Amino acid sequence: MTHDRYVVLTGGKKNAGDHLIKYKALRLFKAIRPDREVVALDPWKPLSTEDLQLINESKALILTGGPALQGNMYPGVYPLVDDLDQIKVPILTMGIGYKEESGHWHNTAQYPLSASSIKLLKRIETSGYKSSVRDYHTLNALLHKGFKSFVMSGCPALYEVDQIKQSIKASKSFQNIAFSLGVSFIQSDSMRDQMRSLMLAIKHEYSSSKFVVYFHHTIDLNQPKQEEMVNWLKQNNISFEDISATEKMMVETYQSCDIHIGYRVHAHIHASSMGVPSILINEDSRGKGFYTVMGGLVIDGYYSLPRFNRPTASTFYKMLGAVKKISDKLGLIPGLEAYEHLSKDVLFMMKYELEAGHPRTKVVRSNIDIHFEEMKKFLLQLP
Repeated sequence: MTHDRYVVLTGGKKNAGDHLIKYKALRLFKAIRPDREVVALDPWKPLSTEDLQLINESKALILTGGPALQGNMYPGVYPLVDDLDQIKVPILTMGIGYKEESGHWHNTAQYPLSASSIKLLKRIETSGYKSSVRDYHTLNALLHKGFKSFVMSGCPALYEVDQIKQSIKASKSFQNIAFSLGVSFIQSDSMRDQMRSLMLAIKHEYSSSKFVVYFHHTIDLNQPKQEEMVNWLKQNNISFEDISATEKMMVETYQSCDIHIGYRVHAHIHASSMGVPSILINEDSRGKGFYTVMGGLVIDGYYSLPRFNRPTASTFYKMLGAVKKISDKLGLIPGLEAYEHLSKDVLFMMKYELEAGHPRTKVVRSNIDIHFEEMKKFLLQLP
């Protein structure tokens, strides 16, 4: 018996951005497809017999959000089941993104995917419905692989339905500044120094404002670089909070501030979805991909980074992924080469936007509104 229901694979463990995607996706379904019940399952868990029955009695299985289009997408990101034919309903994607270190457009033409990942994508391609991706870089990577049933809807986190076509939060002063701390300081001393320099510059320039640094991943004081950063913040009397546990703190933080500045893409996305001015500093490819969708206040925080040329065999993906995690933890790789003028540029942007009436934030609002129509079309065509 088939129920009027979708099963979505979405959610996070200790990452505020993943929690936000789930939160926003479920709100979109409720607003655009109230005719469907939605059941969310954890994407990283293999499907149990009970899960499989739930899915096969539904209208579709929807893989939702996050950098899921990776070399070992299946079974690495989505373990699903060993035999995809056990899933009898359409398998679709909603706002998934690619993951590539540099973010250079030309690298999308030869984006490596394992044979098993291609197998899953072919199953998605032949579902009879459109699937969606979060940015144009991801779309181009799939087009080069011959997949034609994908559309660019943007990330679910981009959209707050009651904010579409509303005015931006045009603050006349930045009294409440939210700063999202990146993660690249763990592998790169130059990025660490850049982040510290930027935090001090903002704190000095806006000394009478509330200034809080937010960690999107759980603070792990057993990780030497994180412990060092926490101690540095304390020594410099900079307030900080861990908002990794649920989406609630993240939602409240970035919709109530006067401006967001920082390295976390989903802080930038959520603030922008609420019409709040936001300056994103790219520390990986995601921000570059979102810039092609949103425009706005975005700066590349780095010049270059170590290249991991991943072959297509899934075993090599696993080996290189493990090597990278170990090297990041131990600081064995020099990491990113930071842009040295970033602090000045951010202060220039903040001053100009206030004086000019936030023109680039208005551009972001317009672009989100335009792409919301694509998300609506995608959701309305689902089974």
